Amino acid sequence: MTFLLGPALGLICHQRKALPLHGASIKIGNVAVILAGQSGAGKSTTATALINRGHQLLCDDITVVDPLKTEVKPSFPTIKLWQDAANALAVQTDNLSKVRAGLQKFHYPVDSSFSNHPTQLQTIIILAPRSHIASAELIPLEKISALAQLRQHIYRHRLSRLLGAEQIYFQQLGQLISKIQVMVLHRPDDLSHLESVIELIEHVVAS
Repeated sequence: MTFLLGPALGLICHQRKALPLHGASIKIGNVAVILAGQSGAGKSTTATALINRGHQLLCDDITVVDPLKTEVKPSFPTIKLWQDAANALAVQTDNLSKVRAGLQKFHYPVDSSFSNHPTQLQTIIILAPRSHIASAELIPLEKISALAQLRQHIYRHRLSRLLGAEQIYFQQLGQLISKIQVMVLHRPDDLSHLESVIELIEHVVAS
């Protein structure tokens, strides 16, 4: 299952030149928000916290975007959560299957909070590494900076070079950022601040 939800899906996207961003996507109201970031940035944790607030999952880990329609394509109704994130979110892991033997990371099904409809993309939020700051802030990016950063968040972007997709993705990202806002989220390193982070995201999407 892990292989199908990760590397296999990513490979198929690269072969078909379907823009795959390394991020989780959440439907907030009638629009989609992508939470992009490197491994361990807290994409799934933040997505689960948003689901706990009544929003819906579209994708976890890999988000496929149609740059012409500016749409997020839904994937699978499950999230991968580390044990410490599950603890912070009050998710019981006793009956959950592990992503890999010996790894304290679990498949968390969210069937009742999943949307299987393509959804208009409004915002991409890049999760910066957590730091020793007092409160969270969202900083809008200029188009050139957004393009440069998002190129680093294509799922397994080195593979895109090998399969000849890099230039196509560059053009697709250019189309995408001409229509949407891209922001960077800076957060405290303490998960106790997660609720305020979620409220900040909700406020930006609603404004």
